[in-house]
Amino acid sequence: MKNVVVCLLIILITVSCKDNCQAGFSLPDECNNKCKVASDLNSFSDSLINASAAFSNCICLESGTFEGEIRLSKPVRLIGRADGSSRLKSITIANAAGETLLSSLRIGDSAVENAAVTIISSDVTLERVRIENVAASALAGGRGITVSGGKSRVGLKNSVIEGVEGSGILIDGGHDISLQDVMISNCGFGGLWFQNPKGDQSTLLIENSSIYKTGAVSLELLGSIFLQASDSSFGEVGKRDLAGESVGDGIVIKPGFSSKEEFAVLENVVISGFPRAGMIFDGEEVKNGTGSVRLKNIRLASENGRYGIVNQNFDEFIPVAEGDVENPFSGNDSALISPLPLFDTPLEIE
Repeated sequence: MKNVVVCLLIILITVSCKDNCQAGFSLPDECNNKCKVASDLNSFSDSLINASAAFSNCICLESGTFEGEIRLSKPVRLIGRADGSSRLKSITIANAAGETLLSSLRIGDSAVENAAVTIISSDVTLERVRIENVAASALAGGRGITVSGGKSRVGLKNSVIEGVEGSGILIDGGHDISLQDVMISNCGFGGLWFQNPKGDQSTLLIENSSIYKTGAVSLELLGSIFLQASDSSFGEVGKRDLAGESVGDGIVIKPGFSSKEEFAVLENVVISGFPRAGMIFDGEEVKNGTGSVRLKNIRLASENGRYGIVNQNFDEFIPVAEGDVENPFSGNDSALISPLPLFDTPLEIE
């Protein structure tokens, strides 16, 4: 009889742990202290099929590497172990009707045609996620995150993107993106590249974050995008050749707004270690050639830099300084006659 009771207890604990095992996982309140636990792709597939709003849509990934690409087409909360031992090679979230959460995961250590995290027409939050060591298996691949398709809202919090062969983040189209306490570094081309040629209104919020050690540019925005950056740093940019010019810039913005639109607000921002320019604002695509940007407490510094704040191809450009703007290159800026060539061709995305 005693052995029977022990066996029953073991069975009950095993069943309970399958759906309620919390040890080692930081579950959000929405999980109601419950999650489906997956230890491999098979059990993950089963958990995904059985995930429902009634069970909080929470899936906990055990330690180890989940080989192959994971695809999500419905909103779930995908949670790794708090110690960062849950690893994915790559993941695609496409047309998920609702918010998807990726939390406490390591993603990468692989070669990808597009990106380690591919987001298509979906709202996604990434918290305590580390994307690293991403190589390209195709000419235009090897990126950390790509966002494309219909309107997406993507937020990164307390996360790292490091060691990617292409760009750290590539956004294509009209999306709302936010970075809070995020570090992007060691990217082969750009840190964050946002292209929106169709003109759909987009926003980019960067707060308490850093983008550095990139191949050609830290932050590049092309098209109809409003940028708000605060308490952040950009720099340590490499050099690439373009039209006989050595290109390496901190922030490049080529807006696509109508006349007299404010397209950027930067406050408490440091841009350093750029071989060419700290900031470039180019109005070639702006109707009536006008635009403005607000600057407050900006510091530009580079031992080998040539320009600080470059305004080109604008009929009227009004930088509104609300605080200190430290620009030791202002003399070179005012003496510049010809527009600087830019990497401004939209990048291909899957």
